[in-house]
Amino acid sequence: MKWWQLKKRDADLEREIRSDLELEEEEQRENGVPPEEARYAARHAFGNSTLIKEQTHETWGLAPIERFWQDVRYAFRQVRKSPGFTCTAILTLALGVGSVTAVFSVVYAVLLSPYPFHDPGQIVIWRESIREIENVAPLLPDNYRHYLNLKAQAHSIQDAAILQNPAFTVSTGDDHPHVAEGLAVSSNFFSVLGVSPLLGRSFLPDEDQEGRDREVILTWSGWQRLFHGDPSILDKTLRINGEQRTVIGVLPKAFRFPVMSVMPSEATRGSTERYEIFTPLVPSALERTANDAEFNFLVVARLNDGVSIRAAQSELDGIEKATAQADRLSIHLSVIVEPFSQEITGDARKPLWVLLAAIAGVLLMACVNLATLQIVRGVARDHDTALRSALGAGAARLVEGVLIENLLIGLVGGLAGEPGPSLRISSAPSQPRIHRCGRHNFGTWSCAQHNDLQCRQRDSPEKAACERSRHLMRNFFQKPDQGQ
Repeated sequence: MKWWQLKKRDADLEREIRSDLELEEEEQRENGVPPEEARYAARHAFGNSTLIKEQTHETWGLAPIERFWQDVRYAFRQVRKSPGFTCTAILTLALGVGSVTAVFSVVYAVLLSPYPFHDPGQIVIWRESIREIENVAPLLPDNYRHYLNLKAQAHSIQDAAILQNPAFTVSTGDDHPHVAEGLAVSSNFFSVLGVSPLLGRSFLPDEDQEGRDREVILTWSGWQRLFHGDPSILDKTLRINGEQRTVIGVLPKAFRFPVMSVMPSEATRGSTERYEIFTPLVPSALERTANDAEFNFLVVARLNDGVSIRAAQSELDGIEKATAQADRLSIHLSVIVEPFSQEITGDARKPLWVLLAAIAGVLLMACVNLATLQIVRGVARDHDTALRSALGAGAARLVEGVLIENLLIGLVGGLAGEPGPSLRISSAPSQPRIHRCGRHNFGTWSCAQHNDLQCRQRDSPEKAACERSRHLMRNFFQKPDQGQ
């Protein structure tokens, strides 16, 4: 039966029952029953008209829906009868649900949301350390020559890519150049991450050689901003740092590579949507040959199946120390391997879990208090429950009514506690992977003189860190000369 026919069928059923009662009443009068008693006798002989209506509705198949709406209307009436209790319950749930939702959204964004890479649990970051300065700088960026040596000798890793984030100025034609965020990466960077371009291709192995690095890959946001999503983007040119570059690929929309700080002790608060361009990394001649300086890079590696981080670090650290000893370096090198997620989240993991557990405990206590109030309220409604039971309501129907009333209060309280995306993000502006919450780069750290200019060009927090690290490295490597 169609829902719009229900009212007409109810009216027909009402007329039919009324007609049957009138016929029964007339038959009672013909049998000599007085008119006033004939009406009651007719009703007694006919039976419970309400029960007949319900049984008829059962045959129509709409009785469960009708009972449900009756219970919903009854729940609304009960809620309106106790505005104080209703407001208290909704406010308690709103505060509890809102707190848990806000904190969980931060926990999910920072800790639980998977990176859009193939098997991100196998991706690690390795950094180097120098024993002589580990008290002030426990970890350093990577040396390019050390990276090539470790990559060639290690058996615990499938592959390793190296990257750097130089400053880029970009123009699409005759327009004024503007600064754009991007990375210079080795040709195998995207294969290490397990990411394929949405359009075009990745870098070829020979495209990270000097003179052949004239290609660029755009992120989705860079494609939209610079070329307005032009589907014929491939083979178009960009002017990057005054040189023509050819667009060879566009990365998927879901691709995000997080921004990392230069030193692990510096909090990572970078947005994952900043990078717009990727170019081939071409190290300088000095960076290719330096063995005890030019720590300017960051290495991202993928472990072999079944290899633990501890095993990988043991192997890489052994290779690093053996190589340093064979080259008779005046410094003692070591390698530290960390999970990719740990590099991003840093020390935020444990406090966030503790905060989520505490907020969940508050919500649990609020629910227990509301349950206690409902029990007390149920005891106070014994008379109402007994009356409904006397009128024919079964135990299941009574329980159903209470459940719908509680569901109604919970639904309103939950909706009122939904904080929305802007409040969720603003609730933890200093956490990693929160959109647009800060600006930190892993940058360039070197003992070379040309880094002075790079340090001076940074923002004030990065400038201070860069100046400290540059000064530290310079003093360390100048100590032998001063001793002579």
